[in-house]
Amino acid sequence: MDSNEFCVLVDRAENDQHYKREIMHNSRARNLPAGEREIIVPTEVATFLLRYNTQHHIHTTDGRYMCRFAIKQPTEELVQFLGEECGDLTPIERDHDAIEGWDSEAQAALRGQTRTVSVRLQSLQQTNQGNAGSRIGAGER
Repeated sequence: MDSNEFCVLVDRAENDQHYKREIMHNSRARNLPAGEREIIVPTEVATFLLRYNTQHHIHTTDGRYMCRFAIKQPTEELVQFLGEECGDLTPIERDHDAIEGWDSEAQAALRGQTRTVSVRLQSLQQTNQGNAGSRIGAGER
């Protein structure tokens, strides 16, 4: 892929305007303006976003976890590299009740059922009573 090529990313989650639509790549932010569904980006950014990064992946109401962006009219080379789903422009709906994160499969949603627990902190000096944690036996001098 040529580094000078550009493509059009389309936001498929059109009804989800509360989500921050900022694409970070190489310390550069690209913002999708409010009300807009398309943004022109370098092909390198689109490849990074669709293949390597999960920054803009969302849970959908039909149970899938997928990227909210797709490429409008992808080249044959992009389709071979990213797969046919990179050009799928069908709208998706975000599941706002799904938990997102690394442990999302381990928990059920507990919205409204959380509690705060106070933990008593104990300093290192109190634990060891001011002594060093370990000693090296060097013998008498």
